[in-house]
Amino acid sequence: MLSRLYTSSPIETRKQIRIGFLPQLDAAPLVAAHKLGLFRKFGIEVELRLEIGSATIRDKIIHGELEAGQADAAMPLTLNAGAGNIACECLTGIVLSSQSSAVIVSKRLWDRGVRDGKSFRDEIMRSRTTKVHTFGVAFQFASANFLLRHWLQSAGLEIDRHVRIATVPLSQTLQHLKSGHLEGFAGGEPWTSNALEDEVGCCIATMADVFPQVPETALVVRSEFADAQREQHLKLIAALIEACSFCESPQNHSVMVDTLSKHLGAPRDALKGNFSAVGPTRTGPQAVGLIFDRGGSCEPSGDKAAWILRQLAAVGALNESLVTHGELIRRAFRPDLFQQAKQLISHPTTHENEFNTACCSTL
Repeated sequence: MLSRLYTSSPIETRKQIRIGFLPQLDAAPLVAAHKLGLFRKFGIEVELRLEIGSATIRDKIIHGELEAGQADAAMPLTLNAGAGNIACECLTGIVLSSQSSAVIVSKRLWDRGVRDGKSFRDEIMRSRTTKVHTFGVAFQFASANFLLRHWLQSAGLEIDRHVRIATVPLSQTLQHLKSGHLEGFAGGEPWTSNALEDEVGCCIATMADVFPQVPETALVVRSEFADAQREQHLKLIAALIEACSFCESPQNHSVMVDTLSKHLGAPRDALKGNFSAVGPTRTGPQAVGLIFDRGGSCEPSGDKAAWILRQLAAVGALNESLVTHGELIRRAFRPDLFQQAKQLISHPTTHENEFNTACCSTL
């Protein structure tokens, strides 16, 4: 399977690196790198392109329309293995975010007493003859899907028998919650906080509750690009290492909230809590634990890849034999590139005033 990879004509050597990103909080390092002028600091030209979803970024990377993309951390593994798509050799040299997803239930379920997995199971048992409960996820291989499935199964519920999981763009989840087409969803910010702000949903579990410190998104590039433009790629990773550190620092949270509120179209108050580690609420503040750079979170290590492979096998996306496939892990997750890129950083950009005075264009 691993040898039958998608190939195209020799990759074009471009001066500008095209990077797709999603309208979610996990894009913060890319936005920060742009606004701080970090890409120019390392002598690279980057064009950030807003994309509608992970599948779009995947397809554009496969067909060479993007050199890189902010994508679900599982994507380098699924692309190499050809899981659900054409096999295409890709890799990541940096994890961009961890612990950003949450499970949201509709206000209707909350008002009927659903507060955790057990009370949800009780509600399903009461209504199973008249109601099919459908939850949404944006992408089959997203960590939010792993979170939702684990949470449901831990409550003794069977996927497809007790709960249906549908693929729904995150931008449409609130509308479907309001209409009753969905009784919940799992995803990242700002959609989870928007559900709370609009009083159509309530947070019932977070990634920090269930899978603490696991990777959510990564910078995914085609291996062809990484090989043909090795220096550019390492500089790109170095710029994003600095950006992740900037986003993690409490002194920079205010400016990041202001900037992301503008570019994501999300209320400032909905984003503020996620940068101060107080995010979606049940009945009061609750730590979400969104991580950009903490305790080695940015390094695409083999143990992170192995965790993702176990989740992919659990949802039936990969054969169990690939869970411990060393070649797949070595191809897709590249801590060696991360460490090489770190060596390029001599004077880190760390402060809010550097963000405000950086001479760069807006997104």
